[in-house]
Amino acid sequence: FPALVFAQDPAAKLAEIDAYASKVREDWNIPGLAVAIVKDDKVIFAKGYGVREVNKPDRVDENTLFAIAS
Repeated sequence: FPALVFAQDPAAKLAEIDAYASKVREDWNIPGLAVAIVKDDKVIFAKGYGVREVNKPDRVDENTLFAIAS
């Protein structure tokens, strides 16, 4: 039997992710974060939230670099 696949509106799903990222930033009380989603080798969503540094006005955007640890 073929698998049934239900199509989802990509714009609606990205709007959900956008709202969730904003809420997470507020709930976790972090100054800023950035999210990128890549599908089929294409960036389909890239956005920054909040500020780069506490008490400073510079906003996070999709090009902000963060120090990370693993």
